Amino acid sequence: MTIQEEIAQRYVGLCTAIAAGDAGEVVKFYTEDVQVMAPHMETLIGREAILPIFQGMMDGGGRDMHLQTLEVYEQGEEITEIGIFQLYLTDGTMADNGKFIVVWKRVDGELFIHRDIMNSNLPLAD
Repeated sequence: MTIQEEIAQRYVGLCTAIAAGDAGEVVKFYTEDVQVMAPHMETLIGREAILPIFQGMMDGGGRDMHLQTLEVYEQGEEITEIGIFQLYLTDGTMADNGKFIVVWKRVDGELFIHRDIMNSNLPLAD
């Protein structure tokens, strides 16, 4: 299996957990010491710290996440991915779209998101 196929497989599980509204399951795709750099907030460190981001997204109706890998670079046990995302609400309305850089890390042979930087393409609300 190529690294792109492995990432795509992990995203199937991640997106399934988002669709189910299960933030606890979503954070299991991240390393214990993950760092998430989301727009308009300080860097969050650790699974417990990122749980509210996903819970809030899903509570707001964001349940249909589309992730597309554009580039992948392997450096030993870490893999850097550049991609784009779209988030849709349960009624089919696009809630957000943008780009991301993810650093994946192997833990006991399995890929986990170790660093996650995301940026929206939408303008700031007034």
